[in-house]
Amino acid sequence: MRFFAKKSKNILLLNEDFIAKKRRIVMDCLYSYIMMYSRMSKEDQLAVLLTVLEHVHEGVYCVDNDRRIFYWNEAATKITGYTADEMVGKRCFETRIKHVDIAGKNLCAAMCPLVATMFDGRIRSEPVYAHCKDGRVVEVVVNSYPLLVDDRTVGAIEIFTQKAAVDAHQTFLRHGRDENADASGLPNSDYVNYFIDMKVQEKRRFDTPFVIELVRIDNFDEIQKNRGEEEAEKILRELADKIKDDMRSSELLGRLKKDLLIGIYMSASARDLPVIRRHTICCVQDFEQKENLKLSIAECAATAEDTPSSLIRRACEILDS
Repeated sequence: MRFFAKKSKNILLLNEDFIAKKRRIVMDCLYSYIMMYSRMSKEDQLAVLLTVLEHVHEGVYCVDNDRRIFYWNEAATKITGYTADEMVGKRCFETRIKHVDIAGKNLCAAMCPLVATMFDGRIRSEPVYAHCKDGRVVEVVVNSYPLLVDDRTVGAIEIFTQKAAVDAHQTFLRHGRDENADASGLPNSDYVNYFIDMKVQEKRRFDTPFVIELVRIDNFDEIQKNRGEEEAEKILRELADKIKDDMRSSELLGRLKKDLLIGIYMSASARDLPVIRRHTICCVQDFEQKENLKLSIAECAATAEDTPSSLIRRACEILDS
């Protein structure tokens, strides 16, 4: 069975059991790891947890009941510029990060979210402003959690992310069809370029990988001519829905041209390109056959040197090759 009418020799064909098999493999690996983890010593378990924390993209730090920082991860350094050597051992209000609220009130000298969580044990999520080492003031969303030992609070953990990176995509999702969307309701090329530019900046600053994927309806003009423009638009929207169903909320599916969709996939690198391709094929194969579509597909991993135009250009060259 062919999923794509063009360049089918370059496409890995899947049988209907592919997804089920992949799920079984993942679950078996996860079960094996959990069993191995349960047999580890406490020291080895701690080492595993610290490794995980060092590879997340959110800033994480921990304090004891005296507000003294005893853990500071790599992402916290990338966001603020301050290293673990500069932060660990200091009480949080002694550092130069100095969280302030929108009115400019110094939260570190008062009841900040972290202290409030240690006081009453409640989980909090609030926007604040942090002073970075290079002089910038950035808005971050802080999430504070109590650290408990035998139901006793021994400190707190704070996880923080730059708010601008979180808000841009969510704002579009909340407002739906606005100036950033075309008639189909999909983000248009202007918004796609803005979104990619934001992700390239994150790639440069935090080394956050991402991938773009192009999906083109090669016989779109023919569909418009034979079935009408309204029907062609409906088909494109339905194709987009098939792809979007399994995308994460942090990812984006937009429309670059009348016949060309683009997906931006987060936390994915060059080695994930075959997986993304196979997954897209699985999502659209039935619809492709039903509507007699001729589809082409291409993926491309972003680099820190990319711009939106250079990344899209490379993907288009792969698409047309």
